[in-house]
Amino acid sequence: MQTFIFVGKMVDKIDFHLDIKTLPVGKSTLEYRLNDDYFEKSDYHSDVSGDLLVEIEVDRQTSVVKLSVSIQGTIYVPCDRCLKDMSLDVFSEQTINLKLESNGNLLNSDELDIEYQEGVIDIEPLLNEEILLSIPIRKVHPDGKCDKEMSEIFEKYSKNREPNDKKTEVDPRWSALKNISDKF
Repeated sequence: MQTFIFVGKMVDKIDFHLDIKTLPVGKSTLEYRLNDDYFEKSDYHSDVSGDLLVEIEVDRQTSVVKLSVSIQGTIYVPCDRCLKDMSLDVFSEQTINLKLESNGNLLNSDELDIEYQEGVIDIEPLLNEEILLSIPIRKVHPDGKCDKEMSEIFEKYSKNREPNDKKTEVDPRWSALKNISDKF
């Protein structure tokens, strides 16, 4: 089993190309450390940072290639409520089976759209997709962990705030319409 380790500063885009035909038959392991430098220079939103360890085990047989991708670590994204950075633990595992056709082209049996060119697969889009899918749609700190100053501003302008003591006078034309909605 061969192990290739890529650690440190930004790994150039060329290093994310996996040449299936040059890999030895059997198992090989690739490790990537994706840190702040990677996130700054990649296509990610500028507010994403973190430290991730990516392990890819490549099991190459004569006509079948199996990729086992494991991503784990921590990324930092801004909280949607207070805009302060919050940490998110990332853990993802995926297996992809690739088969060689009689004409030498690679087919992905898991139906993932991975671009390839003459037996070379760019795994960076796969990694980016897995990382992005691990980020929830709504990113907020647990209750009580948001920035206090921003929480106060949020509460002040929130729709769910307590009504003021001032009673606002409602236009009588609108109050008649309000009664219509009560019938339904």
